[in-house]
Amino acid sequence: MLVISWNPLVNHDFNLEGDYGLENGYTETIKFESGKDRILLKNSYVPLVYQLSLLLDNEELVNSKNTELKEFMYWFNVTMRYGTMPFAIPRIGYKRNVFTKTGEIGIYRFTPDSLTYDTIDGLVGAQFEIKELGYLEEVNYKFLMTETNEVLLTENGKFIIVEEEL
Repeated sequence: MLVISWNPLVNHDFNLEGDYGLENGYTETIKFESGKDRILLKNSYVPLVYQLSLLLDNEELVNSKNTELKEFMYWFNVTMRYGTMPFAIPRIGYKRNVFTKTGEIGIYRFTPDSLTYDTIDGLVGAQFEIKELGYLEEVNYKFLMTETNEVLLTENGKFIIVEEEL
């Protein structure tokens, strides 16, 4: 599968619009005689669907000829083929820790016909819905540590990497 990277000239400071949750059809509800309900997963992997918004600048040029809005529209329409190709960005909701070399990378796809634009004082708000197709796990550094998880090698208070985890 071909995965497109996010356009580096466009920010990815997403705002979460409303609730996000499981896509319909991946869970089923069983009602017991006692009146209690139990929700069960039908599949082992359940993709999440996010409703997001993104503020794009339509006045300041990000390169010699285009604004951030035009760069996003070109990336979405041409590179992403109107949002049909999957793309990769840092995973939504993931928090990196000190020992992480690379964080989790989420693979997402736009849901059809979900992209809309609103103008707000020189900025354009793009609202869309994306579905998580999968993710690449984080990669951690390896450190020389004691049995009590104390790092043995440090240099000026910084950890010294002994070996990179593959």
